[in-house]
Amino acid sequence: AMIDIARPSADAMTFAFIAARAELMDKTISPALESGKLVVSDRSFVSSMVYQSSTDDEMHEVMRANSDILDRYDAWPDLIVLLEPDVRQAMDRSSKIHDPGGYDGDGYEKHDERKRKYHDAVNLVSGRCGCKVFIVNSSKSLNSVVVCVNNAVETAMLERRFTMKNS
Repeated sequence: AMIDIARPSADAMTFAFIAARAELMDKTISPALESGKLVVSDRSFVSSMVYQSSTDDEMHEVMRANSDILDRYDAWPDLIVLLEPDVRQAMDRSSKIHDPGGYDGDGYEKHDERKRKYHDAVNLVSGRCGCKVFIVNSSKSLNSVVVCVNNAVETAMLERRFTMKNS
Protein backbone atom coordinates (compact mmCIF):
# COMPACT_ATOMS: atom_id res chain seq x y z
CA ALA A 1 0.00 0.00 0.00
CA MET A 2 1.15 3.50 -0.75
CA ILE A 3 1.20 6.31 1.79
CA ASP A 4 -0.97 9.27 0.91
CA ILE A 5 1.70 11.94 1.32
CA ALA A 6 -0.89 14.72 1.34
CA ARG A 7 -2.81 13.14 4.22
CA PRO A 8 -0.86 10.41 6.01
CA SER A 9 -2.49 8.48 8.84
CA ALA A 10 -1.69 9.30 12.45
CA ASP A 11 0.34 6.09 12.75
CA ALA A 12 2.32 6.92 9.60
CA MET A 13 3.13 10.37 11.00
CA THR A 14 4.21 8.90 14.34
CA PHE A 15 6.53 6.41 12.66
CA ALA A 16 7.91 9.10 10.34
CA PHE A 17 8.81 11.27 13.35
CA ILE A 18 10.34 8.28 15.11
CA ALA A 19 12.40 7.39 12.03
CA ALA A 20 13.64 10.97 11.75
CA ARG A 21 14.45 11.02 15.47
CA ALA A 22 16.37 7.73 15.21
CA GLU A 23 18.44 9.12 12.35
CA LEU A 24 19.12 12.35 14.26
CA MET A 25 20.09 10.35 17.33
CA ASP A 26 22.48 8.13 15.37
CA LYS A 27 24.13 10.82 13.26
CA THR A 28 24.15 13.87 15.53
CA ILE A 29 23.05 13.50 19.14
CA SER A 30 24.81 10.27 20.12
CA PRO A 31 28.21 11.33 18.74
CA ALA A 32 27.87 14.68 20.52
CA LEU A 33 27.01 13.02 23.83
CA GLU A 34 29.84 10.52 23.44
CA SER A 35 32.29 13.39 22.97
CA GLY A 36 31.06 15.02 26.20
CA LYS A 37 29.07 17.84 24.61
CA LEU A 38 25.92 19.33 26.05
CA VAL A 39 22.98 18.70 23.72
CA VAL A 40 20.03 21.08 23.73
CA SER A 41 16.95 20.10 21.79
CA ASP A 42 13.84 22.13 21.25
CA ARG A 43 10.56 20.24 21.35
CA SER A 44 11.74 16.64 20.69
CA PHE A 45 9.67 13.61 21.51
CA VAL A 46 7.75 15.43 24.26
CA SER A 47 6.04 17.51 21.58
CA SER A 48 5.37 14.34 19.62
CA MET A 49 3.63 12.95 22.68
CA VAL A 50 1.39 16.04 22.77
CA TYR A 51 0.68 16.51 19.07
CA GLN A 52 0.48 12.87 17.96
CA SER A 53 -1.91 11.67 20.61
CA SER A 54 -5.55 12.34 21.28
CA THR A 55 -5.87 10.12 24.36
CA ASP A 56 -3.69 9.33 27.36
CA ASP A 57 -3.24 5.78 26.04
CA GLU A 58 -1.91 7.13 22.73
CA MET A 59 0.48 9.43 24.62
CA HIS A 60 1.89 6.38 26.42
CA GLU A 61 2.24 4.62 23.05
CA VAL A 62 4.17 7.52 21.52
CA MET A 63 6.50 7.53 24.53
CA ARG A 64 6.96 3.75 24.33
CA ALA A 65 7.78 4.02 20.63
CA ASN A 66 10.48 6.61 21.39
CA SER A 67 11.76 4.76 24.47
CA ASP A 68 13.54 2.13 22.41
CA ILE A 69 15.65 4.78 20.70
CA LEU A 70 16.34 6.69 23.91
CA ASP A 71 17.26 3.48 25.76
CA ARG A 72 19.51 2.25 22.94
CA TYR A 73 21.54 5.46 22.97
CA ASP A 74 21.17 6.14 26.70
CA ALA A 75 19.88 9.55 25.72
CA TRP A 76 17.00 10.29 28.05
CA PRO A 77 17.03 13.97 28.99
CA ASP A 78 18.66 15.21 32.17
CA LEU A 79 16.47 18.29 32.09
CA ILE A 80 13.23 19.40 30.49
CA VAL A 81 12.52 23.12 30.37
CA LEU A 82 8.88 23.76 29.58
CA LEU A 83 8.23 27.28 28.31
CA GLU A 84 4.71 28.20 29.26
CA PRO A 85 3.23 31.42 27.88
CA ASP A 86 -0.20 32.70 28.77
CA VAL A 87 -2.82 32.16 26.08
CA ARG A 88 -2.62 35.64 24.56
CA GLN A 89 1.17 35.49 24.31
CA ALA A 90 1.02 32.02 22.76
CA MET A 91 -1.51 33.13 20.15
CA ASP A 92 0.48 36.25 19.34
CA ARG A 93 3.74 34.34 18.91
CA SER A 94 2.09 31.61 16.89
CA SER A 95 0.50 34.07 14.48
CA LYS A 96 3.79 35.94 13.96
CA ILE A 97 5.83 32.84 13.31
CA HIS A 98 3.87 30.42 11.19
CA ASP A 99 0.22 30.13 12.09
CA PRO A 100 -2.02 33.12 11.28
CA GLY A 101 -5.04 31.38 12.87
CA GLY A 102 -3.09 30.68 16.05
CA TYR A 103 -2.36 27.17 17.31
CA ASP A 104 -3.02 25.52 14.00
CA GLY A 105 -6.35 27.28 13.68
CA ASP A 106 -7.59 25.98 17.05
CA GLY A 107 -7.44 29.40 18.68
CA TYR A 108 -7.91 29.90 22.38
CA GLU A 109 -10.08 26.82 22.88
CA LYS A 110 -7.18 24.37 22.70
CA HIS A 111 -4.68 26.31 24.82
CA ASP A 112 -5.66 24.79 28.18
CA GLU A 113 -5.91 21.29 26.69
CA ARG A 114 -2.49 21.60 25.06
CA LYS A 115 -1.02 22.97 28.29
CA ARG A 116 -2.45 19.99 30.23
CA LYS A 117 -1.09 17.57 27.65
CA TYR A 118 2.40 19.11 27.90
CA HIS A 119 2.28 18.74 31.69
CA ASP A 120 1.11 15.12 31.35
CA ALA A 121 3.86 14.35 28.82
CA VAL A 122 6.57 15.97 30.92
CA ASN A 123 5.38 14.07 34.00
CA LEU A 124 5.43 10.77 32.09
CA VAL A 125 8.96 11.40 30.83
CA SER A 126 10.35 12.60 34.16
CA GLY A 127 8.70 9.63 35.86
CA ARG A 128 10.40 7.31 33.38
CA CYS A 129 13.89 8.80 33.44
CA GLY A 130 14.05 10.89 36.61
CA CYS A 131 15.01 14.07 34.80
CA LYS A 132 14.56 17.49 36.34
CA VAL A 133 11.70 19.65 35.10
CA PHE A 134 11.66 23.45 35.13
CA ILE A 135 8.55 25.30 34.06
CA VAL A 136 9.28 28.84 32.90
CA ASN A 137 6.64 31.53 32.54
CA SER A 138 7.57 32.57 29.03
CA SER A 139 5.10 35.45 28.97
CA LYS A 140 7.79 37.55 30.63
CA SER A 141 10.34 39.56 28.70
CA LEU A 142 12.73 37.67 26.44
CA ASN A 143 15.62 38.58 28.73
CA SER A 144 13.79 37.19 31.79
CA VAL A 145 12.99 33.96 29.96
CA VAL A 146 16.62 33.55 28.84
CA VAL A 147 17.84 34.11 32.41
CA CYS A 148 15.36 31.50 33.76
CA VAL A 149 16.34 28.93 31.12
CA ASN A 150 20.04 29.60 31.68
CA ASN A 151 19.62 29.14 35.44
CA ALA A 152 17.76 25.86 34.90
CA VAL A 153 20.49 24.53 32.61
CA GLU A 154 23.30 25.65 34.92
CA THR A 155 21.58 24.04 37.93
CA ALA A 156 21.09 20.77 36.07
CA MET A 157 24.71 20.77 34.88
CA LEU A 158 26.02 21.39 38.40
CA GLU A 159 23.83 18.61 39.80
CA ARG A 160 24.99 16.24 37.07
CA ARG A 161 28.68 17.03 37.72
CA PHE A 162 28.16 16.47 41.45
CA THR A 163 26.42 13.13 40.79
CA MET A 164 29.14 12.02 38.35
CA LYS A 165 31.93 12.91 40.81
CA ASN A 166 30.26 11.04 43.66
CA SER A 167 29.32 7.88 41.79
